[in-house]
Amino acid sequence: MKKFLAFLTACATSLLVSCGGGGGYAGDTGTSNALRMTPLLSGVTIPVDWSADVATISQGVKPYYVLSSSGAVGARILDDGTLRVWGNASGTSEVSVQDSSLSQTAITMTVTVKVAGLASSIGTTLTLAPRQSQSFTIYGGKGPYTVTTNNPSTATVSGSGDTFTITAGTAAGTASILVTDAYGSTLTIAVTNKVAQALSVSPAELTGLAGTNGAVSVSGGVAPYTVLASNPSIATASLSGTVISVGFVAEGEGAITVTDATGAVVSVAVTVTAPAAAPASLSAVPPTQTLGNPPASPASVTYTLVNGTGPYYATMPASALSLISIPAGTFTATSFSVTRLTGASACVATDTTVPVTVVDAASGQSATVNVLLKRDVTSTCP
Repeated sequence: MKKFLAFLTACATSLLVSCGGGGGYAGDTGTSNALRMTPLLSGVTIPVDWSADVATISQGVKPYYVLSSSGAVGARILDDGTLRVWGNASGTSEVSVQDSSLSQTAITMTVTVKVAGLASSIGTTLTLAPRQSQSFTIYGGKGPYTVTTNNPSTATVSGSGDTFTITAGTAAGTASILVTDAYGSTLTIAVTNKVAQALSVSPAELTGLAGTNGAVSVSGGVAPYTVLASNPSIATASLSGTVISVGFVAEGEGAITVTDATGAVVSVAVTVTAPAAAPASLSAVPPTQTLGNPPASPASVTYTLVNGTGPYYATMPASALSLISIPAGTFTATSFSVTRLTGASACVATDTTVPVTVVDAASGQSATVNVLLKRDVTSTCP
């Protein structure tokens, strides 16, 4: 028997077994050892495929005999005197109990069997997220049960007996799960397959320098996710969990497409820029010029600065302070002059090279030129 109910519990709940009667009953009230039913029942009602222990038979002469007038009801007396009845099919039967003496009046009760309405442990509506499952039990009706779905892409159903499982598919939408029993009675469970949060990425646009890396976070939708880079020569993409690692390869534009298990798609716009070119180095030209003792040779020479922004300042060795002069303080012009000093202190015994260094105060870059001082024999230089 599929299900079993203790009679007292059934009477208390009044849901599955209805009872009538009370007290006790002796088949022959004038006999001291009269056959007795406790409690005294005139009739009970039970569902199909359920059983119930409805009363206790005592006194009289054992063993007891029990007879059901219809195949819709089965009955037996257990060793302890418990009268058990069960429903085989919808209908009514007279159940009679007799003792072995056969001289006492039989005790009779009416047993009615009804088909309980179909029901499920989850009711008639269910909401699931994609790939989520929910098990349920079928009650009532008469097995075997047939359970089907009208939309397998949204929800499928599997199981046997009276226990089944509904599993949401990857397609959002609704499905009807239809339960049919052996009598043709039906129960419909409406299933909604709903994505809790739409698929999204953050950030939706990504910019980076070639040779560096970036990252994008994926949320919502239904895992697992897949990613695809539209132009791997510009940017590559790899997925770990919910984080996309983006490699910026070369200057240009591309996109990274993210697809979830339901087929939802979002894209990330990727822009790769070339690293800024290193600033050109400061230089001064020409690299070397010659100064003799004036007036026989030029009194000054001019150098031109290239790739600087200024302001500038010039420096030279302290030993050259009596030999040449250079711009004092800072200057913004892109050229500067070096002048040969005069007088005995400006004379050199041999040809002498003096380095002059110009520094770009904005970038910190520097350039060095050479001034070649020639030994000129004049009236002031022996």
